[in-house]
This record gives sequence, C-alpha cells and structure tokens, in this order.
Amino acid sequence: MLRLISKRPISIKITVASLLLLAFTSIGGGRILLDDPSGSSMGIQSMMPSMPLNLHDFFLVGVWLIAVYGAVPIILAVGLWFGKKWAWLGALGLGAVLVTWILGEDTCSIRSDSQSFIH
Repeated sequence: MLRLISKRPISIKITVASLLLLAFTSIGGGRILLDDPSGSSMGIQSMMPSMPLNLHDFFLVGVWLIAVYGAVPIILAVGLWFGKKWAWLGALGLGAVLVTWILGEDTCSIRSDSQSFIH
C-alpha cells in the first residue's frame, strides 16, 4: 500500500488533498446553511439583500455547496487518484466555477458592506 501511494506524483497528491479539503468544508458549511437557512449562525445574513436571483434564504446555497463543492470534488479526487484523464479536466472546470463563485461572493460582500455603511 505504501508503494502505491509513493508512486503518485506530488501534483496529484496536492490536488487530491485540495479537492478533499474543499469537499469536507463545503459539506460542513452546506449542512449549516440547510439547518439554518437564514445564515445568522454563520453571520452572513447581511449579504441577503445583495444576493443575485432574489433568493430569500441560503437554502439553495447550502444545496449547491453540498452537491457541487461537496460531492463533485470527491468524485474528481477518486478519478485523479486512479489516473482517469477526465478528472484533470473536471478539476480544472471546478476550479473555474470556484473562482467565479468567490468573485460573486466578494461582489455581494462589497455591496452589503457599502449598503450598511451608507445607511
């Protein structure tokens, strides 16, 4: 077993570890948002007015976190570990989606901060 792990390039080990970290933290955060869709337990309820799609709570965000950032990275990590070519493309695509998500989150955060500063 040790020989199987040591044969993997360091790039695969780092990518798999990053994907699994993303998965576990997203599942945890998504579960919190499903338990408390208002976002008050995470202190993010101030972002609600600036959210796109006119969402009334964070329930759909919690579902997204669990489904897309929770399950997909686990599938990709397994694919990378076993040398599947599609997993590299999937990891790249997931990275692009994650960067877009973070930029959108940052935009919502800036809007909510400026609104609370003005009012």
